[in-house]
Amino acid sequence: MSVTQPDAMTHHDREAGAADRVSWQTYWAARGQPWRTQPEITPARRRFLAERRAIAPNIIQSVYPFRDIALTRADVEWLIAAQPHGNPDDDSPGLDLRGADLRRVDLSHLPLRRLRGSLTREEGFSVTEEHREAAAVHLEHANLRNAQLEGAILWGTALARAHLDGAHLEGAELGAAHLEGASLRQASLHGAALIRAHLDRADLTDARLEGADLTDATLERADLSGCVLAGAVLLGARLDGARLRFARLQGRALETAELERLRRWVPAFPLALPAADIRGVSFNPATDLYGITLGDPTHGSVRAADVRWGDAILTVVAWSQVRMLGDEREARQPWAADGTPKSRGRRVAEVETAIRANRQLAIVLQAQGLAEQAARFNYRAQVLQRQLLAWQVRWGPVPSENAEPQRAGPWQTLHSAGAYLFSLALDVLSGYGARPGRLIITYFATILAFAVTHFLVGLHTGKPLTPFDALAMSIQNLHGRVFAFQAGDPQRVVNTAEAMVGLFVEALIVAVITRRILGLR
Repeated sequence: MSVTQPDAMTHHDREAGAADRVSWQTYWAARGQPWRTQPEITPARRRFLAERRAIAPNIIQSVYPFRDIALTRADVEWLIAAQPHGNPDDDSPGLDLRGADLRRVDLSHLPLRRLRGSLTREEGFSVTEEHREAAAVHLEHANLRNAQLEGAILWGTALARAHLDGAHLEGAELGAAHLEGASLRQASLHGAALIRAHLDRADLTDARLEGADLTDATLERADLSGCVLAGAVLLGARLDGARLRFARLQGRALETAELERLRRWVPAFPLALPAADIRGVSFNPATDLYGITLGDPTHGSVRAADVRWGDAILTVVAWSQVRMLGDEREARQPWAADGTPKSRGRRVAEVETAIRANRQLAIVLQAQGLAEQAARFNYRAQVLQRQLLAWQVRWGPVPSENAEPQRAGPWQTLHSAGAYLFSLALDVLSGYGARPGRLIITYFATILAFAVTHFLVGLHTGKPLTPFDALAMSIQNLHGRVFAFQAGDPQRVVNTAEAMVGLFVEALIVAVITRRILGLR
């Protein structure tokens, strides 16, 4: 069926064309505009839109070309095609639809790259809330499925219950946007700014949020099942009642072609993404973490300092994949992300944060009966604490990130050195009580070592002992059972030393047994 040239259509022809959607799609496809589906708007409507488009925006006076104008899909299609910069696929500025009314409008599959739907974050800082609201486009209940919104500016916009399934929002600015109940299934949000965004009850199933910034966002009762969050920042986000089944928060490396595409919208997008940053995130008992992946041995694990776990069920998390929290991984790096060496104060502050993260997680895991996993994170905290002691011996006290190191007094240095050596001994001998196998080896190794010593001393003094007698003497001395000795006998030095070592080993044994009885592994 041939399609009549739209400009020459009568009113009757136009109504027939509107009914015959397939014919119009064929017509637009032939003109290289396959994203168009609606009949051409009337000449009068074109003149009206052209006049409105010519209006110069004024942020202070809240003047925008289409403010409070109800637009249809046909209007938006014509505006895209009539852009003075031509091809919507190039790097030209996007449509300025600030303040427009697009509620419930079907905008699916449209090329809306770099759409201006609000003030930028920087512009919003210098004006009032009324100015920001006047500039925000209204997209409540709009259909934006598979729309191309890369680099769109939608800060603070109204997108409640909008349909954004499969939409491309790479590098989009969606901070403080109202996305309550919105559907973003399989949407691409790589590098998107969602700071303080309202995503309560939003459906983000299988969405791609690599490198997205969700700082202070609210995601209460949101569905993030199967969501990919490598490199995402969720500082202080609220995830009470959220569903994160099989969500993937571990880092990953990008393919070259994918990286080139993303850097068109996010120039600094990294080649390798770390695990997500969930510091300060809040959960509650209704948060579903079943099958969630928090890290892997290759790219590390999430940063989790000050997470409010809120009695969320943690027994369903694959903790075996979390070898080291991202907080510790970051603290162990002597260089900052920009390649500059970290100051001593910063390194100390990062280690202290990593200690806190490990201990907080250990406490929560212990409370839920995950004693072995809790012991592992508590052990990591002890190792980091020993690192701080080593730095205190080497640098002296460093009170803050920007402070200069202070020279410690001799007694303070001696105290730090003693604490360091004691901590190192605890680790070597028993893994801070978490690895009793080491303690058993230490016990028998100590007995054998002193038995050999007793035997050699006996040969040297002319009072030889049989191997069995040397072994028996070592066992008794280790437990403080031999007290009689002759003055000047070299064995008394060995006996005393073994008794002191034995006291230390016995104390460790008692501590480990006590921890096991109380379930403090």
